[in-house]
Amino acid sequence: MRGYVVSECTLGENDLQEKIFDEKWKKDTKFFEFENAVNSNETIDNIEKWLFDFDRQLLNIYIVSPTDEIINMQDKRCRDLNYYINYMLYYIPKITKNTQNTADIIDTFQRFIKGIFSSWGNDSPLSKFKCAREHKDYKNTMYLIKDLDDYCENKKVFQKMLETYDYRTCCKYARYVRDKKRSFHDYILRGYISKNDDDFHIEDNCTLKKSGVTFPNVTCDKGKISESESDELPVASLNGHLATSQQHMLRGTLPEDSFNSNHISNEDTYDDVNGMFSEGTSHYLDTLQENNRFHIAYDPINN
Repeated sequence: MRGYVVSECTLGENDLQEKIFDEKWKKDTKFFEFENAVNSNETIDNIEKWLFDFDRQLLNIYIVSPTDEIINMQDKRCRDLNYYINYMLYYIPKITKNTQNTADIIDTFQRFIKGIFSSWGNDSPLSKFKCAREHKDYKNTMYLIKDLDDYCENKKVFQKMLETYDYRTCCKYARYVRDKKRSFHDYILRGYISKNDDDFHIEDNCTLKKSGVTFPNVTCDKGKISESESDELPVASLNGHLATSQQHMLRGTLPEDSFNSNHISNEDTYDDVNGMFSEGTSHYLDTLQENNRFHIAYDPINN
């Protein structure tokens, strides 16, 4: 069997498709500004304005101009969106200046979120993307749930690519699987997470409960790839603490984004979206705000 060459098996910046999507999403929504404020224990000067702009970009990404990647991977993209919203709801009070009304800001943002998710529950021809809201109180281990979910997405992409065998792609995949398994092995041994936690059971082939399937042994040999079930991750922890550096990593960011933003420029499309939210017995759009921004309001009478 050919030995692995480190340089051949090292992941490049374009090898993980989920990471590419995530970084572009953060760039388009300017989410990295929010995340940077969290990680540096700083505040955003005008969080209310920032959230208006963020809301507008969500409309663009998921309603006005959803890409095939979003539509074809709705379940995963929906989980990603729920993760980020739960993260934001937790950290908004921590990065809002004392001079701003945090309660009103959160209420306004939640009205928008309830409105847009309610629209995805309707059978509107404009709703190419469907997603149900799943509220969870944010905690640091949620980062690892998303990390597992992201890993499984990238794993599927590698497996699809390797339907046509390529040694370099295969050894990158093998190393990626191995390294991720080691990471989760460490988190379990240190007592930070439990492999039996239902939150880490995303689907049958993406779960810590069947880690031997989730993290297979990958062999690249004789012009083909083979995968076999690996040893299961441990159940018990060695102690209940992570090193300080590892705890900090759980709150860390992805590398700085390097993609251009998408901008909504078609006012006729705005009108179509406005009409979609106004259909039926519930009405979710307020009048256009200053500077022609959207704000979706939640109608408590119908909910």
